[in-house]
Amino acid sequence: MAKKKILVGIKQLKFFEITADTIGSYAVDTANGFGIDSIQKLTRNVKAQTTNIPADDDPMYDVLTQITPVDVSMEFAKLELAERAQLGFGAYDATSGEYSATLDSDGKTFAVSFVSQYNDNSYQMAKYFKFIPGSLSDSGLQSRDGQNYAKITLTGTFGARTIDSLSYQFRNTASNMLTSEELDWLESFEI
Repeated sequence: MAKKKILVGIKQLKFFEITADTIGSYAVDTANGFGIDSIQKLTRNVKAQTTNIPADDDPMYDVLTQITPVDVSMEFAKLELAERAQLGFGAYDATSGEYSATLDSDGKTFAVSFVSQYNDNSYQMAKYFKFIPGSLSDSGLQSRDGQNYAKITLTGTFGARTIDSLSYQFRNTASNMLTSEELDWLESFEI
């Protein structure tokens, strides 16, 4: 019996700031993308909104289903102060090592890519064309055994880019080594 393929890990999480997202253009700053290596978990919650369309002489003519933006939660083992600022949750001064933040994001939006590993060591690559950060929270935890860690949670939504309503793309790899073409695909968000 063939072994079933299941996703067992996530890595190579990268954020790229969106510089244009209008009906006429979409542009991503891929030259200044940044990775966060401490990703532990990424959860997506796809929601659908349904509307019943009544008929004149029948209780129901049709049901319209619309997929709404996807709620996302990312858990990190650590998030450097500079990474918090890059995500739009404050400012970081590298000289003093000081991070200053407000309670809200500064309105940045990102394209996001990451790689999920299958149990056979091949990969599923993912690109999301619009991530809107929502909140950043820390949980305090004292651990003496090194088995537990204080997680940092980033929430937000994956949405669709305006120009063509494309939200995401997935692609499977054939082997356990990503080719240069596959790495290029992860960082290309052109139309």
